[in-house]
Amino acid sequence: MPHEVLHRPVADESKLKVWSEYRGSTQIDLSKQADVSQPSIAQLETGRRTGTLAMLKTLAKVLHLGIDDLI
Repeated sequence: MPHEVLHRPVADESKLKVWSEYRGSTQIDLSKQADVSQPSIAQLETGRRTGTLAMLKTLAKVLHLGIDDLI
């Protein structure tokens, strides 16, 4: 795991947000690439929503991660 990701305060940030920013992906980028609405991405990042396993697998693939990196 990259130093920049490992040492971020993940307690108050979602892993999705940390990895997205590290990879340089915006919510809109992820939305288009994963075929998930931008509001859904925002809700996942803020913890107002938990994604389905299928959604998380797709987001992990888009971000070139294993699903364990997001959950």
